[in-house]
Amino acid sequence: MHLLLLPSLLLLGGGPSIIVNGLANNASYRPYQGPGPVSPPSRPPYQVPAPIIPPPSAGLPYRGGGVGVGGGGGGGGEGRGPPGPIGPQSGPPYRGQSPTPPPEGTIQQGPRGQWLGFLEGDIRKERVFDYVIVGGGTAGNTIAVRLAQAGFHVAIVEAGQLYEDLDGGSHVIPGDDLGGVGWSPADVPKSDVDWKFLTEPQAGSGYRRMHVARGRCLGGSSALNFMIYHRATRGSLDLWSEIVGDDSYRFDNLLPYYKRSLNFSPPRPHTRKANSSAVYYVPRDFDLPGRGGPVQVGFTNYVSAWSTWLESGLKSLGMKAENNYNYGQLNGYHYATTTIRPSDGTRSSSASFVFEAKKQRLYNLRVFLRTQATRILFDGYKRATGVEVLHKGAYYKLQARKEVIVSAGAYQSPQLLMVSGIGPVEELNRFRIPIVSPLAGVGQNMWDHIFFGPDYAVKFQTRDHFVVYPEALEEATALYHATGTGPLSSNVPEFLAWEKLPARYRAHFSPETVRELDDFPPDWPEVEYLSGDGFIGDFSNVVANQPTNGRMYATILGALVAPLSRGNITLRSASALDPPVIFPNWLEHPADKEVAIAWFRRMRDVWNSPGLGFMTYGPEYYPGPYVQTDEQILDVVRKSLMTVWHPACTCKMGRRGDSTAVVDTRARVFGVSALRVVDASSMPILPPGHPQSTIYALAEKIAEDIIREERGGGGGGGAQLPSSSSSTSPPFPFPREYHFPAFFTRQTNLTTHHAQLLKWSALVLAYARHKRIFRLHLSAAAESDLFFNRRLDRRLSPADIRDVVDFMRRDGGRAEYLLHNARDPAPDVVLLYWRSLDEWADLVEAYVDDSAQKGSVLTLYELTDGDGTRGTEIHGMDSEVLLKALNVLVKRGKAQIFGQEDSLGIKFF
Repeated sequence: MHLLLLPSLLLLGGGPSIIVNGLANNASYRPYQGPGPVSPPSRPPYQVPAPIIPPPSAGLPYRGGGVGVGGGGGGGGEGRGPPGPIGPQSGPPYRGQSPTPPPEGTIQQGPRGQWLGFLEGDIRKERVFDYVIVGGGTAGNTIAVRLAQAGFHVAIVEAGQLYEDLDGGSHVIPGDDLGGVGWSPADVPKSDVDWKFLTEPQAGSGYRRMHVARGRCLGGSSALNFMIYHRATRGSLDLWSEIVGDDSYRFDNLLPYYKRSLNFSPPRPHTRKANSSAVYYVPRDFDLPGRGGPVQVGFTNYVSAWSTWLESGLKSLGMKAENNYNYGQLNGYHYATTTIRPSDGTRSSSASFVFEAKKQRLYNLRVFLRTQATRILFDGYKRATGVEVLHKGAYYKLQARKEVIVSAGAYQSPQLLMVSGIGPVEELNRFRIPIVSPLAGVGQNMWDHIFFGPDYAVKFQTRDHFVVYPEALEEATALYHATGTGPLSSNVPEFLAWEKLPARYRAHFSPETVRELDDFPPDWPEVEYLSGDGFIGDFSNVVANQPTNGRMYATILGALVAPLSRGNITLRSASALDPPVIFPNWLEHPADKEVAIAWFRRMRDVWNSPGLGFMTYGPEYYPGPYVQTDEQILDVVRKSLMTVWHPACTCKMGRRGDSTAVVDTRARVFGVSALRVVDASSMPILPPGHPQSTIYALAEKIAEDIIREERGGGGGGGAQLPSSSSSTSPPFPFPREYHFPAFFTRQTNLTTHHAQLLKWSALVLAYARHKRIFRLHLSAAAESDLFFNRRLDRRLSPADIRDVVDFMRRDGGRAEYLLHNARDPAPDVVLLYWRSLDEWADLVEAYVDDSAQKGSVLTLYELTDGDGTRGTEIHGMDSEVLLKALNVLVKRGKAQIFGQEDSLGIKFF
């Protein structure tokens, strides 16, 4: 899943760098009803015959839009009525390349214009952290922020910068998710947002040297992908758990981790309009809106006509809708849930975790941008002690007191391991790299998905409309900036479908291919349909290769999601600064070739189905009707196949006796200590479809495993409350009442209930003091051992936990909600005062006196993490609690706080 979109279908007219989805069911230009007057087209519109509407008796309702454009939702009904509303006109948020930027100094809404502030680190000398995370991508940001929320001091090492600031902000815009990602080495972004890797020429891909896009920015490939969100199938996760010997990876056990990163928004029918057809989802698949994590998931504010006609074609062939695509089932079709903010139509990536950390004022997290890890450091006992990095032209060391966690992706995680001495012996010896751990599986076993497909001219509008009428793109851009709706607010593949190939196609498979495919779980689809709303062709350079005959085109992007070919990653040199050598080996396995040929024929049959065929013009446009034999089809596939940007399994998880395994079920690298790999490379298999959701879930799970290990609770299940201690603590001695079921049952008598609240309040404070917990996250608290006695199988309900917190607030002010939004009716984070603020202020003042620092200026970092406070009570304090204690000293006339939030200084008197 990895597509940056086409920098500009206005390449002829010099407009903004965007290409978008189709509009309605007519190829002639009709202006968007955006703000301000609209000029008529400067040339006569290209006319096509009136669209044919399926009769009601066919059971295929028309949802293609019409000649009118309803306000960003894609036309209402048959599209013959007046345009729909387009939302408020005042105060539009700034999204990407706004024609009129906001005033200088304005704090902008949405991701555009966000800054890291105090989180951004600068290296001038060796730095020490508890955890050093290599890679600020999908997994790296997730695990880093979770560990920081648990009170650990964490560094993120990211070679790139903020994608919001690159390429005119186009990567924020969902409609720009396909540019700069063609296989041609010339089709790359202008900026360094992409690593711009090239594969080695291979027979399976027509001996092409192919560009494979990978994110080089905060957010990683979640900042460049298709934004598709769905979960793995139950069968694929059962297979995962069987391979690694750990039931915690089965679907039901992993589901809470899938949910944890997300904040789900239900569909907005008023923006999608009738063109969206039905929306298939089940509320049970997500936590309540506003109660999840920082990554936004929902449905797009716009749906193209092509998606609804593809649905019509599949239905006419008997395919059914599947609404459990986030609950372990994929076979069938659905409109995709996406990581797009419905509120303003912008991309939501893993960078959302970092911006959430800024809102939470996690001063114990630092993000080092434009900083590349070059080597993992080990001591004489093969323990990872830190990372060597290149920052501003100089080499530095970031030391890790506890662990190094590599989250550099399926290409660079194995590369970094190998240049650090972990990998196949032959490969290390080839570059004279000292061997730390001989692991044959590093860089091997690479899975990936590929796609390809035929293009047809069609009788409804697609994004090719903007090649013919560039002024339409200007109107779409204005609508998007004003309302966050319209074609730019939607990703390209907004409609998906999955199946095992029907029997009449499988009848041509060899017995060996049938056996290979039958080894996959029964619910594992073999192929995936993605709606391609425009001409794609051979995917070399989508923008440059657009037809100029004025017609509209659409594509079925057909993916192979049960591949049997396996690639590998090797070294180009002993330096991590050189790109790795990438051998994808696509279509090398005989079964993949047979499936590809049958799949191409199946896509042609869908194009010519009763529900779709009458909406095409003439014969197939690409590759063309002359391509008929198996040999001709395979030749076309080889020359046009493209990665779906899902490389995985190059540091695969497995059992200790598996010679190809690199990490165990807690992502710990075999043969060394204090080193983990957490990203797509550490998956043992690549589940069907798009892995973004599973990578988030894996990172959430491993983060929890680490926290449990640090708290002495072991890993693999349950939750621990975030702690600010940097060392493990002995088991907490729970009081006698904790071991009786009645303690977890809300008492109805007021006097008894008050006594119960007093005991719970005392328990929470004692537990927090013992574990040095400063923050209670209510969304996760019910799973912690504080509120969940697993031996009794009794827990305090979330509502009762909130009652305890409210009691603590009223009774002595021993708790306080940390509000990120004054209007938040149910804040999730609670500050716990197991010492009063006056007591903390006394401790700070005593430290200043004892260390003779009166008159000195100290930073928050020096107080919470500096060597000078090590061994004192204030070392490792929560930054928010410390600030409140410092304000007590200010009122006493003992301190002065100055500077901005990003760089506070405290002078003591």
